Amino acid sequence: MIIEFAILFTLLNIQNVQSELYPYFHVTQISTARGNERSKDSLILYESTYGITTNTNQWGYEVIVEASSMRVVGATTSNSVLQEGFLTLSGHGKAAEFLSKYARPGNKLVLEDKQLGFIDDVDSEWYRVKQAVSSFQKPSDTETQLSHTIQSLINEAEADPTNISKAVLADEIQNLSYINQLKAIPLKEGYRKYIWYRFHDFLPRQMEDSFREIAEFGFTDVLIQVIDEGKTHYPSQYLPVSDLHKGWDALEYVISLAKKNKLRIHAWMPTLFAGQMDKIESPELLKAAAIPLNQDFSKLDRVILCPAKPVTKQLLENLLHEILIKYPFDGLHFDYIRFPQADHPETMLCGCPFCKSHFHELYPVYQHQNWPPFSSETFLQDFSSYRHQSVSNLFNHLVRYAKQIKPDLFISAAVFPNIVSAKKTLGQDWSSWVKDKIVDGIFPMCYTANEQQFKDQIDEFKTLAEHSEVELIIGQGPMHTLSVENLIARIVMTRPYFEGEAIYAYELLGHQTKEFYFTQNKINQIEVDLQK
Repeated sequence: MIIEFAILFTLLNIQNVQSELYPYFHVTQISTARGNERSKDSLILYESTYGITTNTNQWGYEVIVEASSMRVVGATTSNSVLQEGFLTLSGHGKAAEFLSKYARPGNKLVLEDKQLGFIDDVDSEWYRVKQAVSSFQKPSDTETQLSHTIQSLINEAEADPTNISKAVLADEIQNLSYINQLKAIPLKEGYRKYIWYRFHDFLPRQMEDSFREIAEFGFTDVLIQVIDEGKTHYPSQYLPVSDLHKGWDALEYVISLAKKNKLRIHAWMPTLFAGQMDKIESPELLKAAAIPLNQDFSKLDRVILCPAKPVTKQLLENLLHEILIKYPFDGLHFDYIRFPQADHPETMLCGCPFCKSHFHELYPVYQHQNWPPFSSETFLQDFSSYRHQSVSNLFNHLVRYAKQIKPDLFISAAVFPNIVSAKKTLGQDWSSWVKDKIVDGIFPMCYTANEQQFKDQIDEFKTLAEHSEVELIIGQGPMHTLSVENLIARIVMTRPYFEGEAIYAYELLGHQTKEFYFTQNKINQIEVDLQK
């Protein structure tokens, strides 16, 4: 079942035993609603009996809560897998903003007397420690976790200057089949491990812990989100600063942490996605906004920038300039360099006056027809071509602009894995970007729970990788939907053929997955020491 909370968004200050104030939502209505869609600003609680997933779109935020302890164990944006023993809170709009701000892993969910909140109580940090320790269990049949014995050996090996303990450890780990599987995989020279990092951390101490873990897990590169929901994580001349980071430069701080941990850093740009309509505070973003062909702008719940408008190009140039000049990024990662998928031709973007005029210049046959001629199949085909040409023209321009600022910048883009539908329905002609070597790296987002579909995608990309000078880095995730077994199987399937792997995203890593990465990297380090 699901329980939907129609919420009056007033924050109540509730004082706990630590004399700290915690925001709560006041719940004004609780109603059972099977099959209801998540509505604007709503917050829905899903139980595992509802179905396989929450079946929600990407315009929200979801939090996973362990039912026995009522502690937050993970978060994602949409379509969470529902598991027995866990609750899922799904929020849109203001509810999503509340969840993303206060539902930190380990915090306790409190739902009492129509008040819903999260408490970072005296037991939260201890709970996080216990969860980390509990992942050191005896290996299961698939042998994806460390036993107590092997963990003890790692501790001894690190403290033993004679390397005797390391030799014992090397013998013990031969019994872990997944380690042997991964060791047997030949990696391409320069193989890199990427991870996406969103600013889910609010305090410097949390950020320090996150980047220390990322390094300990063996990742080499971090894709750091620089803009979210039309707001920056750094002081900007062109957009408002995120409410979470006003008064200090959070981006500068996490970059210093990345460099301290010897990680390469990439500026992760949500290129054409400006954010939820009700969160936009920048007039420039609204000037650059795309509108549907049917001109009904009022029904859009999110702002997408029009790639053809000069104001869009200028705004993105300004943002790139201030980011690349001020911060020592090694790479630039373009995300959302596309249109959203439209349910109907009438809702296709963009039908702004500039695009209408520009389209007529390129396709004069439509100048004297009623606009837009939806009944014409030829028009829809030509308009689809116009869309992907507009996206590619903007992308080419931004890449050239960025390279002028930093010639050695590693340019990459996150793309939808189906080449044909990406071009036709999203205006993302990324196969031409690879063919023309516009980018240095391409990240197909292979985010499917279907193993056969994943295998088919990888088979197609193998062929592409063999004939391309552009690096192909396979995007894996979202991590809360993959078991460690699934992840290992996919790593075994992909590592020999590509230049890297990318994990979406750090805050979605579960305890077992973190332990897998930590163990794999620690054992690799010890084996290197033994070979010296």
